[in-house]
Amino acid sequence: MEPLRITAVLTSPLAVQLFPLALDGLLAAMVCDKAGLIEGAGEHVDVDVPLARSECGRFHQASVAHYIPLAYSLGHVHKRPAVTEMMHFGGPQIRTVTTATGPNKAFRIPQPRAHVAEVLWWAAGDRKQVGELVRLVTNIGKKRSVGHGNVGRWAVESCETWPGFPVLRPDGTPMRNLPMEYPGLGVEYSIGWGPLSYPYWDQTKMLEIAQPPNTEWMGPT
Repeated sequence: MEPLRITAVLTSPLAVQLFPLALDGLLAAMVCDKAGLIEGAGEHVDVDVPLARSECGRFHQASVAHYIPLAYSLGHVHKRPAVTEMMHFGGPQIRTVTTATGPNKAFRIPQPRAHVAEVLWWAAGDRKQVGELVRLVTNIGKKRSVGHGNVGRWAVESCETWPGFPVLRPDGTPMRNLPMEYPGLGVEYSIGWGPLSYPYWDQTKMLEIAQPPNTEWMGPT
């Protein structure tokens, strides 16, 4: 395992997520994709990624996505009632469809977009294997299906380390979800609830953790 700096050069705005994108979760998704594993289909299979684990073994030595937005813009997530499709496929038994309430209701939800040149992660891992996995990723963030967060180029490079690399900044600010008792943790962090490792959507694994207060950091100066 070696210290790595992973860079994604974006060619479209990034639909901002509620939580920053964790590198270990991104790699795990690609491992599952290559193996044809689908959540909820078949037996549960534990997968591992080519990253070093922490001394406690509870999480991987990898940061979440860091970037500095050049600008923000406001977009929307739209859903229209599929009235034409209902008329075509429903047949004469469908007499009325309610579009003001219920599952067929239209909506227009605000979705912030960040205009970002580069997204960075830091990790301790196998350079070749990490590179092979991230290059399978064409888009990152939310609303990827409509072209947001398009990655024009990936770079996986060796880098210099610092005390706390790659889960703490030099001042002790966390760069990923960390246990509250993690050694070296500084005073700048957010307290939240979440898992320490993937899958990050699994609410059964949530606990009180120290989280990055921001992601606007591009490495030591």
